[in-house]
Amino acid sequence: MKSKRISAVVTVIVMIIALTAPAMAAPVDESPVISVNLDGWNIDFNEFAPELSDSGRTFLPFRQVFEALGCTVGYDEELKTATAVRGDTTVIMQPGSREAVIIKNGAETKINMDVASYVKSDGSGGGYTYVPVRFAAQALGCNVGWDQASRTVIIVDIEKIFDEILAGESFETLGKYMAYYQKYNSGNWAFDGTATVGMSSMGVKIIDADISLNGLLSGMKMQFDMSMDMDMSGLAALDDTMPEEMMKMSFDIDVRGDVERGVLFMNCDLLNEMIEIPAGTWISIDMGAMFAELGLDWSEFAAMSNNPDLMQIYKTVYSSIPLDSLPGDAYAAVREPLAEFAALLGDGAFEKTSSGYTATINVSGLNITLTFTTDAADEVTGYSLKIDGNISAADMSGSAGGFDDMFGMFGFAGVSVSISASEANDKQTMSVSIDAGSLFSLSMDMDCTYKASNSAPQTAPPAGAAAFDLFEMMM
Repeated sequence: MKSKRISAVVTVIVMIIALTAPAMAAPVDESPVISVNLDGWNIDFNEFAPELSDSGRTFLPFRQVFEALGCTVGYDEELKTATAVRGDTTVIMQPGSREAVIIKNGAETKINMDVASYVKSDGSGGGYTYVPVRFAAQALGCNVGWDQASRTVIIVDIEKIFDEILAGESFETLGKYMAYYQKYNSGNWAFDGTATVGMSSMGVKIIDADISLNGLLSGMKMQFDMSMDMDMSGLAALDDTMPEEMMKMSFDIDVRGDVERGVLFMNCDLLNEMIEIPAGTWISIDMGAMFAELGLDWSEFAAMSNNPDLMQIYKTVYSSIPLDSLPGDAYAAVREPLAEFAALLGDGAFEKTSSGYTATINVSGLNITLTFTTDAADEVTGYSLKIDGNISAADMSGSAGGFDDMFGMFGFAGVSVSISASEANDKQTMSVSIDAGSLFSLSMDMDCTYKASNSAPQTAPPAGAAAFDLFEMMM
């Protein structure tokens, strides 16, 4: 159980494409049996079991799967349409058609499935409508995966988990902080920061870096310069084949872009040399095109970045992350981090103090304290976060990607973690220390100061500058 909770310590908000595979309605292989597991429980389909097409696509009986998901299911004889209703969501589809309609909060969306549903006769003049499992699950905001070893479809009802955990919970205190955070999305801001990073392994200092950063922000538009001095000469003790010119490096990176449009530009002579393009050339990165190639919508990610709703971000990530990448039981691996999240950030976790609000929680051996400072009007003016403690090797065993043998080889006892971060008066600081003994250690210190500015960032390279499309090179 503890190993599953490790994922609650650090939630990496990354958009990952859900596994999809083109399929077509085709003769099915009815053996061996396919199971369907919904939130940790197998669904009983009676005589109308799941079916697998020749192309490898799994189909489920419409009525059984949607009823298991808590829907009221009906069939319109006149229109020849099957419907499933849960809360503010209605799913409508017609057997034999690739088109489905989803109505949510009154807004109608037409979905073109890559395979048509079909009807399987029950032998007495009737039949059952079969639909592709991925569509059925994702129509209601569920995540769906496949366990090849047990031939089991795994469905996790994300919406239901949210409803259960967050029932009766409020997040007004967190909302005060999010309102404070929004000030950096209005107007022009100049920023100036520094960072130092150190990394050791096997008792050898392998990275020592000094970084400086300065630039301009305006909403989702940015322009900044970063300089880095990096010493990796310690790596020679571990790898005598490392080129001498790679041991100590100094380089600059200029970045410009508009996150809302998904267009970024970089100018770095070291990077240009590595990909063999002329010095001074700006590298363009079209995030919109890259996301589209993966079947994702960059605008949704950009909207979350501009006006972050932590709950929606969590829901988006866990609705799309491949379930087989999660440790242990997928349902518990999704549910438990959200429970920890609510325990730390729900109003019930905060204690009102003379200077603001404080919440404290222990997660897998780590003590986490979050404090929001407020003014006389009870509006947030800053925050501080402290994380301290130890994660034992026993807690990490089984969730560390098969590194248990390596842990034993190096006498690994666990990881000591110390993290502190704060923001007040337009200054941010962060200090990180992670110590895994001789196996690995990391230290980082950074600070950044913001000031209102009359200057707006330049989001494109200078006029006449050469540009190179990185996406085209990758295709």
